[in-house]
Amino acid sequence: MSKPVRVLTVVGSLLVGGAERYLARVSPRLLKHGVEVEICTLERVGPLVEVLEASNIPVHNTSFAFRRRQVGMVRLLPVVSQTISDVSRLIRRGRYDAVHSYLFFADVIATAAAKMARARRMIESRRALHAWRHDPNFLEHSLELSCNVLSDELIANSQAVMRDVEEHERWVPRRRTVIYNGIEPDEFRLASPRAKGRLRMITVGALAPRKGQEYALEALKNVRDAGVEAELTLVGSGPDAAMLGRRSGQLGITEY
Repeated sequence: MSKPVRVLTVVGSLLVGGAERYLARVSPRLLKHGVEVEICTLERVGPLVEVLEASNIPVHNTSFAFRRRQVGMVRLLPVVSQTISDVSRLIRRGRYDAVHSYLFFADVIATAAAKMARARRMIESRRALHAWRHDPNFLEHSLELSCNVLSDELIANSQAVMRDVEEHERWVPRRRTVIYNGIEPDEFRLASPRAKGRLRMITVGALAPRKGQEYALEALKNVRDAGVEAELTLVGSGPDAAMLGRRSGQLGITEY
């Protein structure tokens, strides 16, 4: 009987976000396929902790705890150092076949910890387009490059993200691939559009360049120009809020 593959997933928290919900969906399914998945959160917070533990996925914790807006980098360094040590001990103790990190701070912590613990394989994920990749003077960009050096493999969740990585980052792991976010079709009810009445559309996400809500505004204008009565609701906040307001005015769809 073959030995099961053991994977430690490192993530910032289990609050409700895109990556976190993805882990909550995928981890129990991997378990059913004989992959022993354990989660290490930098901060053990969020409703998805209970969801994963109810599916028999162990959730580990670290001593990482801070509020980025209130703590300078000098004061943050001891916290990061201690957290790296916490994760490194967990990796040595767990004898995992692979360590897989999700999102920026988890990448920074996990890659360093995996190196210290001499992990068998370190995989980092890229799941969004980040502004700091376009400015090599940013500290975050430098830290992200260090993650590349310490990783054996990089996985992106879209071709667009992978292109962004390859264009703006150096020392990208030679082994890299795109794995799209999977969904379980049976968990979603098919939409039943009404034959009459206004077409109502909605997007939910950060109002940021990586989300591309301006294309949704253009789509709304095209639909209205075609004679369809339609409306669009944007749910979220972020740096693009003012730009989207101006763009809707330019398109003549201020009540979007």
